[in-house]
This record gives sequence, structure tokens and C-alpha cells, in this order.
Amino acid sequence: VTIGVNNRYKLLDKLRADFTVMSLAYKWSIAVKQMTSLPAYASHIPIADYTKYQAEFFTSLDNFKKIASLPYTKHRFAHGHDRDVMMVLNHQGKKSTLEKVADFGMKGVSIGDITPVIIGGYAAYRHGYERAKKANPKAGEAHFEARGILSFEMLTDNAQQSGSMKDMSGFAKGGSLARVMTMYTTSLIQYTNNETTAIMDALAKKVDSKKKLAKILAINHLILPSLFY
Repeated sequence: VTIGVNNRYKLLDKLRADFTVMSLAYKWSIAVKQMTSLPAYASHIPIADYTKYQAEFFTSLDNFKKIASLPYTKHRFAHGHDRDVMMVLNHQGKKSTLEKVADFGMKGVSIGDITPVIIGGYAAYRHGYERAKKANPKAGEAHFEARGILSFEMLTDNAQQSGSMKDMSGFAKGGSLARVMTMYTTSLIQYTNNETTAIMDALAKKVDSKKKLAKILAINHLILPSLFY
């Protein structure tokens, strides 16, 4: 009986992986749609700063190279950005020719994900850098740089899709059936968590919490859906 159950779970995992490839591979239009996730970075960055740093990004190719060369960015592009995509790309063992063709087809999704990460991530990096500089001007360039990179990584995990265990719900960390039932839900869960946190802050009457809540609601329910659809 145990063997039969295990085989059913393996089959379910195989079907889920195949569906992931079928729904995403060679769908180049998805890469364009993924660009609409860019405003999500503004959820945790003041609008004025976000706008300023995004404009600054386009002033030099070095800004692109800066974020693109970070270990986080390279790892995300190579190994995937969503749990289901990561499980397809990180398939262990020797890959068949068909699997290699499927992996190549997934590059469009990877490019569509990493582009807003680099562009929006630059704003997150600059925000963290300048905050650290303002908080402790004498800390030195190395400290400012480290805080900027940390801000980029944390805000990207928060604003973009993430397959990391820390960013998934308890249910999504379950077995084969739970993985099927939570496919492509990481962004929805993250946005919901952002709203919940903002609501709790507003109820606790934290400084500027109502303004932040209004901004997050506008981004999640008006700006992002309007751009995507």
C-alpha cells in the first residue's frame, strides 16, 4: 500500500512539473507581462524616492551591470524565481534532449522575471544605501554598500515571486497535493501578507501607517491588476 501511495505522489509531482513547462515554456508574451510587477517595489519605498531612483537607473549602463552582477541576481536567473519553476530547472540527474529543449523554452520566463528585478531592484538598493548613509554617515562605504544589497535582496523577495521556503505559507510547504493546490500563488500570498502587515500597523497607529496602507492597497488592487490585464 505504501509503495502505491508513493507512486501516486511521484505521478502527481511529474504531472505538476509537466504542467509548469506546458504553461510557461516558449510563452514569450509572459515575459512582457512580468514587467508589470515592477511597481510592487514601491510598496516599501517612498514614492518620491522610488521615482527618483528608477529614473536614475536609466542614466547609466553601469547601474544595470551593478545589479545584474550580484550573486542573488545570478542565482535567481539560473535556478528560478518561483517554487514550481525552480523544481523544473533544478531537476537532478542527466537531462534528456526533450528536457533540455523544455529548459531553453523556460528562458523567456526567466528573462521576464529578472528584468524587473534588475530595474526595480536598483531602486531598492539605492534606497537601502541612502538610508544607511543617513542613519550613520561615518560607517563607511562598505557598510552603505552592504545595507544597499541587503535591501535589494529583501525587497525583491517581498515584491517579486519567490520560491524560498521562508516566503511560502505553511500549507504550501506540504507534500505533493499541497504543491499542486498552491501553484503560481507566491505573489498573491506575498501581497496579502503585505496588506495584513500594513493593516496591523495602521491599527497600532504607527507613524504614516495609514498612508502606507493606502499606497499598498492602490498598488495591489489598482495599479498591478490594471497593468497586467
